[in-house]
Amino acid sequence: MIRDVVIPAAGYGTRVAPASRAVPKELFPTPIVAWDGKTYLIPALQIILENLFEAGFRRFHIVVNKYKEGVIRGFLEPDYSYLKTLYRSGKNVEANLLNEFYRILENIEVIYVMQEEALGVGDAVYRCKELIDRDFMIHMGDDFIVGSRNQYKLLVESYERLNADALVMVKKVDDPRQYGIVEGIDKGGYIEVKEIIEKPKTSVPKYAILGIYCIKPIIFNIMEELNRRGPWELTDAVQAMINEGYKVYAFKADEEGRRVDIGRVETYLELMGTPIHKYPI
Repeated sequence: MIRDVVIPAAGYGTRVAPASRAVPKELFPTPIVAWDGKTYLIPALQIILENLFEAGFRRFHIVVNKYKEGVIRGFLEPDYSYLKTLYRSGKNVEANLLNEFYRILENIEVIYVMQEEALGVGDAVYRCKELIDRDFMIHMGDDFIVGSRNQYKLLVESYERLNADALVMVKKVDDPRQYGIVEGIDKGGYIEVKEIIEKPKTSVPKYAILGIYCIKPIIFNIMEELNRRGPWELTDAVQAMINEGYKVYAFKADEEGRRVDIGRVETYLELMGTPIHKYPI
């Protein structure tokens, strides 16, 4: 069972600046309709960690920069005095939402990894090379999926069943021009990936990458080789795995599953108008 997750969170969030300079985009408030039918604002990283905890993950390597480390670290340290203040103020649902998250924080390990320079997501993952020696998950801090079934559990189950070297989660989008997409042999519930294309020019519906991978640590060796050649991205490393004959597949997320992308102004504004209607997710 995969236990480790790498969460790249060191980017400057320029697509949602200047707000991202004040608040890391990973902590942007996300509207959630709770059990009482009312809408509450939950930081995105909280939702991600809750879902991954439910799926069985217990160790999280969060890659940060010097500006974001203190804010993220502060949020992930339970503040029970603040919790008592909420209860005393009659904010019981808000307090319960936070208290449930604190219970999770008490049962996970969070490791902070520093990325000194903004060298991209691939380099952020590479920073964890000395900390991980077994299969692990990569999960972006500003892009996740929600649905009636925990998609992360399904991803891990498929990864193990396929005996894959890498398995990336994808979801069909009508206009893929702003995303990375996969091309390959469609096997029904998954795709045998032959090529990854960043921001294709076509507007034909394609399966877009969600930035969620299960992957073997061999990726670190490939990244090390790419470092010698010049600038590269995470998808370049995965494409190199394909080129070298490793088994790379794409897992199709449930059609009813909803992709939540808070790293772009247009998708974040859309989210604020249409809250997530399931919680816990």
